[in-house]
Amino acid sequence: MDGSGAAQWRHAGSCVEGQPFEIDGVNVWAHEWQPVPAVFATWREPLYGQECRFEVYEIRLGTKTVRFSAGEYSANVYLFALPQ
Repeated sequence: MDGSGAAQWRHAGSCVEGQPFEIDGVNVWAHEWQPVPAVFATWREPLYGQECRFEVYEIRLGTKTVRFSAGEYSANVYLFALPQ
C-alpha cells in the first residue's frame, strides 16, 4: 500500500470538494477521514496518465470500514482510488 507494489490501486473517480461522492454507499464528504499512517497509494489517473501518489484514509461507521486514497489534483478537484 506504500506504492511499492504491496497493494494495487484503481482510479475510482473525481469530484469537486464537497460534491457528493460515494464509495461503497458512503458519501465521503459527510464523514471524517482518518489517515492510515505511513501508507500511500500510487496509480495513474485515466485522462492524462499522470501518476498520482496520495495518502490512504479510512471512514469507520460502526463495523463498516471504507478505505480509499484521495488527494487534491487541481484546485478543489479531488481524485479517489480504491484498492483492487
